[in-house]
Amino acid sequence: MKILMETNENLNFLGIIKQIDSILWGPFVLIPLLLGCGLWLTVRLGGIQFRKLLPALHLAFVRRDEADPQDSASTAVSPESGQAPHETDATKTPTTRPATHADYSPTATGEIPALTATSGIPIVNTIEGDISHYQALTTALAATVGVGNIAGVATAIHLGGPGAVFWMWVTGLVGMASKYSEAFLAVRFRKKDANGEMNGGPQHYLQYVTKNRRLGKVLALSFAIFMIVASLGTGNLTQANSLATQLNHSFGIHPVLTGLFLSVLAGVVLLGGVKSIGRVTAAFVPVMIIIYVGASLIVLGLNAAAIPGALALIVRDAFSGTAATGGFVGSAFLVTLQYGVARGIFSNESGMGSAAIAAAAARTRQPVRQGLVSMTQTFIDTIIVVSMTALVIVVTGAWKLPGPNGHGFDGAPLTAQAFTIGFPGTQGHWIVAISLVFFAFSTVLGWAYYGERCIERLAGLKAVAVYRIVFAVVLFVGCISSIEVAWVLADISNALMAIPNLIGLVLASGLIARETRDYLRRDPKLRAAG
Repeated sequence: MKILMETNENLNFLGIIKQIDSILWGPFVLIPLLLGCGLWLTVRLGGIQFRKLLPALHLAFVRRDEADPQDSASTAVSPESGQAPHETDATKTPTTRPATHADYSPTATGEIPALTATSGIPIVNTIEGDISHYQALTTALAATVGVGNIAGVATAIHLGGPGAVFWMWVTGLVGMASKYSEAFLAVRFRKKDANGEMNGGPQHYLQYVTKNRRLGKVLALSFAIFMIVASLGTGNLTQANSLATQLNHSFGIHPVLTGLFLSVLAGVVLLGGVKSIGRVTAAFVPVMIIIYVGASLIVLGLNAAAIPGALALIVRDAFSGTAATGGFVGSAFLVTLQYGVARGIFSNESGMGSAAIAAAAARTRQPVRQGLVSMTQTFIDTIIVVSMTALVIVVTGAWKLPGPNGHGFDGAPLTAQAFTIGFPGTQGHWIVAISLVFFAFSTVLGWAYYGERCIERLAGLKAVAVYRIVFAVVLFVGCISSIEVAWVLADISNALMAIPNLIGLVLASGLIARETRDYLRRDPKLRAAG
């Protein structure tokens, strides 16, 4: 009787949170807000994600001297002379102090001042920040390229049909403008904390995007609260759960052992702060992406004849939905749209504001340049990695196979089944298992850092140590919890943190567009790029 009562309580709880999830991710809340905000910013910024993608990739991956005068549109100040190189009296530009939180804060009347009085570009003598452009990108990629790229894509196809992939692509493309805007604001309004580290993100910049100080503070604090919850859900429970499930399925490793090892290992890295996280992610994020994409290309190469049909199915199914046959549950256009957008935002995080926290730590003098670097994260995550997983699942036909429970494979096991079918030999599932370990662990590191920054915003530096302990405990719990509950809670936490950030991005769109245009006109390299 006791067991039956507990089961009923769990079912009731699951039913309640599913109702909340369906409302938030239904056709009237997050879907129009996410897509609408992304489209609005795309228009205001002149399609920056399309016009500046190539130079953005160059900024992200080509090493350059941060002290290069070209980094500031040929107007960087020489520390020795106090004058910009090749500067004449006729073109001399006044200098300002290094970019700080106080410099760019709204005035007493609520006005947001330009970056400088004359050019809109901050001219500084030093480059502030804790990690490089590249490390900021890999830290954000570590948090982004995770379980959502393996299990999330599979779940979207399982629940919404192949057409859900199309809406993941759409979410990614329009979301690049949102990701650019988040990173821009994060660098523009960042400040140093008590440890001398740069601290920024929606938990700071949202209080300055509107003249209504009270509204701005509510948005900022709401984001910080929901970000902490999301870091324990999206960045913790789902990652740990998928990792433990896959290791148990592939190698027979008990979830308890996985939980203990994961908690200890994450704690060791987190003790080193953002610089430690940056070094770790810079080392293995590129390797893990190359291995996974390489394995996917092998499968697609062996099934090249099926690729055109798979692409046609994805596009056709995006607008018609597919009847519930062969082991998946999607049945209508709205279901396909809902799961595509929900899993898309879970994967690339555009509009959520999370990656902006990593961008704020970058060593840079220009918000525009870091914004361009950050938007490449969404391109890599969604257009490259998500596409690999989706095409492998569709071309191999794994999404139509009945699973052990008769309802089809779901989550990481579906992706593993696709690789088992498509990869030479019989051990394709090992690729998924190994990739999932790296993807999930890197995501845990990135999201733990995001949570730390927000707990610091709410309760100060001393609370960070307590947060780390709680985070480690939740990691362990995630390894032994129900995957369905974990995914639903992750969707809800994603929605609650995205709402205040999306509102803020819309309110700040004029500021972002104005100062972006001004900078691009004055940077000869970026202006020439399109």
